[in-house]
Amino acid sequence: MAETLKFHFTPVAAPRPGEANVHAKLSTNVAKVADRLKAEFGAAIGEVSVFAGEHTVFVKSGRIRDVCLFLRDELGFAYLVDLAGVDRFTETERFEVFYNLVNVGEGKRIRLKV
Repeated sequence: MAETLKFHFTPVAAPRPGEANVHAKLSTNVAKVADRLKAEFGAAIGEVSVFAGEHTVFVKSGRIRDVCLFLRDELGFAYLVDLAGVDRFTETERFEVFYNLVNVGEGKRIRLKV
């Protein structure tokens, strides 16, 4: 069995229910966009998490292209700001790719993770 690499992880901040994030912007509150993605792609859309007022939508890898095209063509998210990979140093689901897309006209930003 493969051994997980030894690595000193940065601690993850614990959620603080009821405490507002003073740095959160309206641009990252995209609950309606996440709902549209769920309606359009069903099971291809996994968890939608909210941390510090920012929405992250998990997308099954085989559908990321379709989701990005829908966001661009139907919802105006035409600007790819970031695309990066993350090595989580775990035995399963070790790698993630995340996309930050912006709808410039509406001033909205969404993060997708695969």
